[in-house]
Amino acid sequence: VMSVRLDDPSVSQCHALLQVVDGRPHLTDLGSRTGVQWDDGSSGAGWARPGHPVRLGAFDLDVRTHAPAAGPEPADQPLPAAAEVFGPGGDTQD
Repeated sequence: VMSVRLDDPSVSQCHALLQVVDGRPHLTDLGSRTGVQWDDGSSGAGWARPGHPVRLGAFDLDVRTHAPAAGPEPADQPLPAAAEVFGPGGDTQD
């Protein structure tokens, strides 16, 4: 588990959860003030794709993995439960 801190008032302390599922990055909003905004205008949880930035507050991020993807996006499959969720200040809670 890794914590990334974006020190800006437009980003909540616990803004989003990034999980890599079968080699693909998936981003979920954690109830932040400004949400997760995708380059197609949609918001909320979704699969990050290289070259398609996602906005967290004032930041446009291009999320990539080094692991090879294991096929098409698993659109209708539930994500595995997150093992840990970040608490205030970036500390993890079990």
